[in-house]
Amino acid sequence: MIGEHQLIQGLLADSATDLYAARALVKQTAAAFDDGSDTRIGPSCAKYFASEAVGRLADRAVQIHGGAGYTRGVPVERFHRDVRLFRIYEGTSQIQQLVIARQLLRAADGGRARGASPVGWRARPLPRRGECRPSVRRSREDARRSARAQRGGYR
Repeated sequence: MIGEHQLIQGLLADSATDLYAARALVKQTAAAFDDGSDTRIGPSCAKYFASEAVGRLADRAVQIHGGAGYTRGVPVERFHRDVRLFRIYEGTSQIQQLVIARQLLRAADGGRARGASPVGWRARPLPRRGECRPSVRRSREDARRSARAQRGGYR
């Protein structure tokens, strides 16, 4: 039986772990969404993690089935093909990453983000729009001066 091989057992264990983690995250996020404590970052994290996890699970299933996993008519092939849509529907994985990152940055910038902020997240505030850190400002000014000097001064 194919399941007696250690590599196959490892793939099955990884798949089960992804499944349990995604299920737990979705349940916790749904409870937080229902009580109104987290309506932004939690749902994005759950959607992103679960859609990536099911993609990894489908890849492992195809790998376990070998060449038969690509044959049309085999349930694993259809599952692998259909799973790709989970990464696209309701915002691609990259869009979910942007939503998550923006919420984290807002939370670090004075807590203006709606939704839950991560536990223990501490970072210095980001500069406001149009502002920059003094070291960056100096380097930009130096770059402008050197560009002017190469052109022969002001025109």
